[in-house]
Amino acid sequence: MDIRLEHVGYTYARGTPFEYQALYDVSLHIPQGKYIAIIGHTGSGKSTLIQMLNGLLQPTEGVLKVGDFTLPVKKQKGMEKLRQHVGLAFQYPEYQLFEETVRKDVAFGLTNMEVPPELVSSRVSEALRLVGLKPEEYGDKSPFALSGGQMRRVALAGVLVMNPKILILDEPTAGLDPAGHRSILGMIDRIHAEEKRTTILVTHSMEDAARYADYLYVMNNGRIWMEGTPEDVFQKPDKIQEAGLDLPEITRFIARFNRRIEETGSSFSPLPYNIFKPETLVEEIAVRMRGKRRKTR
Repeated sequence: MDIRLEHVGYTYARGTPFEYQALYDVSLHIPQGKYIAIIGHTGSGKSTLIQMLNGLLQPTEGVLKVGDFTLPVKKQKGMEKLRQHVGLAFQYPEYQLFEETVRKDVAFGLTNMEVPPELVSSRVSEALRLVGLKPEEYGDKSPFALSGGQMRRVALAGVLVMNPKILILDEPTAGLDPAGHRSILGMIDRIHAEEKRTTILVTHSMEDAARYADYLYVMNNGRIWMEGTPEDVFQKPDKIQEAGLDLPEITRFIARFNRRIEETGSSFSPLPYNIFKPETLVEEIAVRMRGKRRKTR
């Protein structure tokens, strides 16, 4: 399912004294199967945009197309079908857990759709395995007896059990410690690679966007401020900073490294700006060090 926005705008409380325009003339195309990051500071329009992709909000201007679905529509009929295809996990999704067992919580959406019990059971087990939780170990536990990271995995399983073609994650690591942060994002990256579904990561973290996404949309004041591959976007530091954001730490290091090479006249070759993983950076520096040692012998 491709996603297309054509000159989309959204105004809250239109025609009232509280009218506020959150999106202006947004046009973009997200092909099926891509890993996209939507980046922006608080109030940039990220949350409004993703709620429209799920049909929770409808454009007040322009047209939004998700596969065969076109918004806005006058009647709400068919929205349930759209939401089966577009899974949306909000910030702190564990706050929405409420059932007495993990299995019942994950099954909630399927049960409401009157899916046969035997199929519900198999799909719940599959979703739990997908997020790294053994159904035989966690299925009968209370979700409130789990750690914060495990609760988030359960909440994500409740979205994945619907088998959406598009998975949207709004700040999926908010509030987690560094280990939980890495674990959740690693899990999402693995699921994306295995399932080949479209993944949209909403974040303010430059490091996360650069490390995982194929393509970035940077939002600022309700507009698409920049777009492109991580390499393309992060080579424009001034424009990034104008949007109230900063470069990934690795990119800042590479800029300082290359500047130092230029200032000192070193024989090291500059580092490329398409490095976003620490292990790759270490390898690139090691290659240059080995080359320098060979030259000095």
